[in-house]
Amino acid sequence: MPATSPSRLWSPRLLLLVLLTLVPAACAGGGGAASAPTPPPFDPSGEWRGTTSVQGASVPFTMVISGAPGAYTASLNAGGDIPPIAFSSTRVEGNVVTMTGDVMGQGLSIVVTVEGDDLSGSWNAGGDSGPISGSRVAR
Repeated sequence: MPATSPSRLWSPRLLLLVLLTLVPAACAGGGGAASAPTPPPFDPSGEWRGTTSVQGASVPFTMVISGAPGAYTASLNAGGDIPPIAFSSTRVEGNVVTMTGDVMGQGLSIVVTVEGDDLSGSWNAGGDSGPISGSRVAR
């Protein structure tokens, strides 16, 4: 059996076929540095305590947000003359939480931005409005 020279073993067609097979596989494999892990989605769940201003008076509140992305619920208890509020809608977009409901016959909307374990924003009900701020005290 005659010896095959290396140049005959790797014909231009065979070499092209090998390159076309290996190059895309090498590129798809990544081979480079590992990608950074994806951070967990924003979750506003927990018990929040803070203050708001109602007609110039400082009012403490406790708010509880529970659930999972796409299905959050929220309630607020400010005590005093303000009855507990179970919000009919709690929507989370990025780190902004929007809650809507009813308090003493008036539509109520609270919009807060959450940064870490702190929130700040405002509320609006029946033509009145005020600031709201607080901190998460439990998850």
